[in-house]
Amino acid sequence: MRQNARLFSLALFTFFFAVAVLGGLFWANMNLVRAFQGGEKFILGWKSTRNFIVQGISPYSDINTLDVQREIYNRAARPGEEQYRYAEPLYFILLNIPIASITDRRAALALWMIFLQASTAGTLFLSLQLSKWRPGWLYLILLVIFSYSWLPGAIAFQRASALPIQMLILLSALRAAEVDLDELAGALLLLAALNIEAFGLVILLVLFWAASARRWRILTGFTMLFIFLAISALVVLPAWPLQFVRAAYQNLTNTAQPSLPLVFAAWFPALGNRLAQLVIGIIGAVVLLEWYAVRNRHIYWLYWTISLTLVATPLLGLPVSPENQGIYLPAFILIISVMEQRWQTFGRWLAIILLLLVWAGLWLISYQPGGSLQMNLLTLPVVFFIILYWIRWWVARPPRLWADTVPRIR
Repeated sequence: MRQNARLFSLALFTFFFAVAVLGGLFWANMNLVRAFQGGEKFILGWKSTRNFIVQGISPYSDINTLDVQREIYNRAARPGEEQYRYAEPLYFILLNIPIASITDRRAALALWMIFLQASTAGTLFLSLQLSKWRPGWLYLILLVIFSYSWLPGAIAFQRASALPIQMLILLSALRAAEVDLDELAGALLLLAALNIEAFGLVILLVLFWAASARRWRILTGFTMLFIFLAISALVVLPAWPLQFVRAAYQNLTNTAQPSLPLVFAAWFPALGNRLAQLVIGIIGAVVLLEWYAVRNRHIYWLYWTISLTLVATPLLGLPVSPENQGIYLPAFILIISVMEQRWQTFGRWLAIILLLLVWAGLWLISYQPGGSLQMNLLTLPVVFFIILYWIRWWVARPPRLWADTVPRIR
């Protein structure tokens, strides 16, 4: 009886503590929503879903696009501005119905922010798990502060992008594959496909790796959930596949976001396009070679290849938005984990210095007049790409020397 009473008291305390924390977060987010403008990415999904379920307006239609623009700009978007055209598979609209059922946009956005904040914490936790690293408490606090306050993370929160949730789902799929929950891994992999520009290549990589490793249940989980969601979407809007393809093409060709060819054309007007094609060709060849190398390999190596692919995505010519650079967080955690685990105290201080340089450098570049996004587009992925290759040996191969297997004396 006494043991049951203690368990009941603990459960009751945990419940009220969780309610207090969530209530505090909701109150803080409501104040932020009232004080600062933003949440454009959330408004795009929320408004499109409400128009679809309340008025029956297709989320891919020009009417919906104009309505979203008026919600964000209080007018129609001008040439050169982001158009906010919905270009995601319709089944994500169906999954978005619970949050879109909240009629108060500010309350819905405040609740959405809680999901984003929790997803960032989950992404950090899973990145540490997949990196096989257990940092000390002080180091962990530093990583938490970095994850929430570095520039891409701050922009993702300001625009209420779903990227932290997608990153959490992607890493959850990888963790599920690591513990042989293959059907779950495949299903989660499909749910991570909301932002094709950011995660499309990585999803193809994991599917290729699953086929090479004969992990057919991953492909089965992915395919079965896709068929179920696609058919469900066809029931409510039979023409959605064609409308989705058209909207995705319009977003890709009329985007206001910079890409490698556009940046090179601005920097080198005479040779920009050719230089961009050369860089895209080289990076693409390197990425394909690494995809070939990772087939039938262990999850840790796959995690490195995923990190490399995420970092290489903007260098392959795809448009990149500021918040999409948040996809580099797992790669950065992998980099600093290898530094500390391989070089002990020296590696720890080197990793802390790199962490501080990245944090401060991104914020300093953002305050430079003009060209900050273009600089970030090239600087951060190039730096991470080089460092990932620097640590490749220790990720792809286990220690071979006796001295590497013996813990060093501190």
